[in-house]
Amino acid sequence: MLELSQVEHLAKLARVAVTTEEQEKYREQISAILDYFKTLGELDTTDVEPLTHVAELTNVSRPDKVKQIFEQNLVLAEAPELENNLLKVPAVFDR
Repeated sequence: MLELSQVEHLAKLARVAVTTEEQEKYREQISAILDYFKTLGELDTTDVEPLTHVAELTNVSRPDKVKQIFEQNLVLAEAPELENNLLKVPAVFDR
């Protein structure tokens, strides 16, 4: 079982304040988790293939194709206000 000093150390690393009652509770819970990992470590996984995801899904993607959808002068012609050939919008932040 985990020592209380180890729980205190973990709490300090996590920058979490824990009471004495919480330390005992976490000591039991963390010890149970570590025991479970010990059990998993005893399993023979020599014939188990490495796995990156439990569902055998792959992303569907396509190559990017660069194309011009709109001509710049046509888009800028629709703008309500321009400045130096750029869209002018209301200020968001005060200076």
